[in-house]
Amino acid sequence: MRLQFVIITLPNFIDNEATIINQIMARHKQCIVHIRKPDAPTELVDNLINSIDSEHYNRIVIHYNFDLAARYHLGGIHLSGKTPTAPNGWQGRVSASCHSLDEVKQKADECDYVFLSPIFNSISKNGYNAAFSDAELCEARAQGIITPNVYALGGITPEKIAQISTWGFGGFAVLGDIWRAENANAILNRVAAFITETE
Repeated sequence: MRLQFVIITLPNFIDNEATIINQIMARHKQCIVHIRKPDAPTELVDNLINSIDSEHYNRIVIHYNFDLAARYHLGGIHLSGKTPTAPNGWQGRVSASCHSLDEVKQKADECDYVFLSPIFNSISKNGYNAAFSDAELCEARAQGIITPNVYALGGITPEKIAQISTWGFGGFAVLGDIWRAENANAILNRVAAFITETE
């Protein structure tokens, strides 16, 4: 089974962000992009989405600014502590973040997929270290807690994809390893490295 590949944006805006997202999504049809801008005014998030080709909207998931999900017919919304419930009438995908196996048990059946983190030491957050041992994750798979609708998050690099598959995750989400690249070409090359490991 091919693992689902999710890319989460940086919380801040970067130069040519919409162009980079367009290039990623045009080249790699299996990618889902989560737009996560927790402190940004809705207007700026609106501008970013408006600059992305509409053909990609069904593979975009938004955090926080749920009104934009309906306006642009985006593919999904991501629940969090600030936005714990889906808007009335929402018909698209729903995802959520989990930081414990108990949370996965609570949320997995209510969502299309959930993130479990941190699986490895975070690249983007200093001191945010792996919270689960190999034995715990193997047992969680055996108990049916980790299933194909649970995605690994935290410290993911291409070299760790095989291990993620062994633990039974159905996908993985990446932030730090991609966006720390120094320019657009380097970002695209990093994305391609992940794609190679999922094939």
